Amino acid sequence: MMRRSAGLRRQILSGYMVLVVITGVVGTWAIYNFVHLARVITEITRENYISVLAAENMVAAIERQDSAELLMLLGEVRGAGDIYQIGHSDFLKWSATEETNITLPGEGRVFNEVKARYKEYGSLFEAMHGLVVGGDSAGARRVYLAQAEPMFKAIRGSLQELLEMNHQALMEGNSRSRAAARWATVSTVAVGVSAVLIGVFLGAGVSASVVRPTLDLTRAVRRIKEGNLDEAVEVQSTDEIGELAQEFNNMVARLREYEEAMSGRVAAEQRKALTVITAMDEAVVLIDGDRRILMMNPSAEAFLGLRRDEAVGRDAFEAIARTDVAGMIGRALADGVAPHPRTVSAMQGDEQRFYEAEVVPLASVALHTSVGSERAGERPSGAVVVFKDVTYFARLEKMKSDFLSDVSHEIRTPLTSIAMGVGMLRESTAMSGLTRERALIDMAEEETARLTGLVDDLLELSKLESGRVNLKLQDVEFQMILDRALSPFGPQTADRGVALEVEAVEALPVARVDPDKVISVIANLLSNALRYTAPGGRIALRASRRGDEIAVSVSDTGPGIPVHQREKIFDRFYQMKERPGGAAGLGLPISKAIVKAHGGEIWVEGEPGHGATFVFTLPIAGPPTSPSTTAATVAAVAPTVLAEKQASAD
Repeated sequence: MMRRSAGLRRQILSGYMVLVVITGVVGTWAIYNFVHLARVITEITRENYISVLAAENMVAAIERQDSAELLMLLGEVRGAGDIYQIGHSDFLKWSATEETNITLPGEGRVFNEVKARYKEYGSLFEAMHGLVVGGDSAGARRVYLAQAEPMFKAIRGSLQELLEMNHQALMEGNSRSRAAARWATVSTVAVGVSAVLIGVFLGAGVSASVVRPTLDLTRAVRRIKEGNLDEAVEVQSTDEIGELAQEFNNMVARLREYEEAMSGRVAAEQRKALTVITAMDEAVVLIDGDRRILMMNPSAEAFLGLRRDEAVGRDAFEAIARTDVAGMIGRALADGVAPHPRTVSAMQGDEQRFYEAEVVPLASVALHTSVGSERAGERPSGAVVVFKDVTYFARLEKMKSDFLSDVSHEIRTPLTSIAMGVGMLRESTAMSGLTRERALIDMAEEETARLTGLVDDLLELSKLESGRVNLKLQDVEFQMILDRALSPFGPQTADRGVALEVEAVEALPVARVDPDKVISVIANLLSNALRYTAPGGRIALRASRRGDEIAVSVSDTGPGIPVHQREKIFDRFYQMKERPGGAAGLGLPISKAIVKAHGGEIWVEGEPGHGATFVFTLPIAGPPTSPSTTAATVAAVAPTVLAEKQASAD
């Protein structure tokens, strides 16, 4: 075995060594030609191109000086002097360059003429300048026409002669460089063709011992990959290729045994998964990457009003026929992001029922840990749409809301009477001088005001959740909303020693919202952030556009929100036990209800101990017209169920 291995390695190594030698010869010859060609081009550039460049710049400089003289004759003495000096500096700089690069016969004579005439030309400018300053503009014009202009033309003519001499030399050098390039090309091609012929001859020899059996092995592997596990690799060789073929045949035999053992088990598991999905009370629809329906269970048939054979193969947008759910499906398939669940309603007979709609990309089911989490990877291969009947919870929520509304209305009347009575006691002359009694009245007045505010919040929350509040939608610049929401917090953060940062990623668009409601949401989030941020901390308000939505986030450097409490903090009256000193626990529920009424979403992010980030989104075009936000969102479908759905789809 070692002799066989050594023999194959020796063949391959010998072939590679020959190729290395050939490559070295071709490369060395090409480098030689490149160096020779570069030397020729460098000589041409050094001898002629620099002189051409210098002559062209001297022509431009003296023309600028001539323009300065004409400008001076028109009365712009100061500006003309500045322009003349700039041209003079440029002329001297390029003149020095040309003086160090005189390489052609006769080039020195022409350049000396230019220098002598330019010196005289400079004295003429001084003479004209003196005449103009002395008020003799007519005399200056005579000097220009009689002496300065002819001298300018003579200098320019000499420079043109100098330029033509170097142009001619440059063309001759160009011919030399083309001849050198042709020789380099022909010789390099000849050497390269010779190397290719030798390489082809050598490759034919190597392929006879290595490549041909490898191709036979590849064709056999391709047939096995197509599912023909009865295929055997036939390679007639005793070297490493033969050993590889034998080991591959052994592997195929084991795969054949494994497939036979697993086929029955996989089929049984698939039947179990399909049975579970079929028996689920939730309506489940499986969609491929092109939005075509692949499968649906009986509950989905009842929900959509379509038989399975009618729905399979149809476009999901057409079959489901709900714009809100279609938007969730489109986002899941395009971005691989599981959108936040949304409550939708549907009429079944004369009864209105509510369903929680959730869309999960198939490719990210295994990595799905929280609503709104994103995955890295390829475009999803499909999605699972689940409609869960939450009518009971929606009605229970409505009962709770109605109860709180009724209780709040009943409490408001006696509270008003108590507030009036306390106010009358405060104004009574009999209370003057009674310090203790006045302190009790102050406490009663403060508690009455707090209860009144609590009742107002309860009524507001009840109206929002029941849909009885009509939003005062306006087309407003969202930046104006941010400015109004921030205005009260500048002094507050400064007093607390907390830094307040505002960042708009881009120019914010005009949005159709109720500005007062949205301002109250931002103000509530900023107030909470300020309450739990220690002096020296930081609060950041950010806003940006995300497609057809505006996303606003408020971040702080406080203690953060534990993961298990992130959903509860949006419930009524919920207060974290480890965070005393808060309000009644209605700020976040009211904020959530306002955002939901606009057709948006709100959630919290961040790591416990490293601050919290509250994020909410609002559609730019305003809330949807469908009644999909009339019931509270309930818990997401269990991840294990989603995994079973993906397994059944596979």
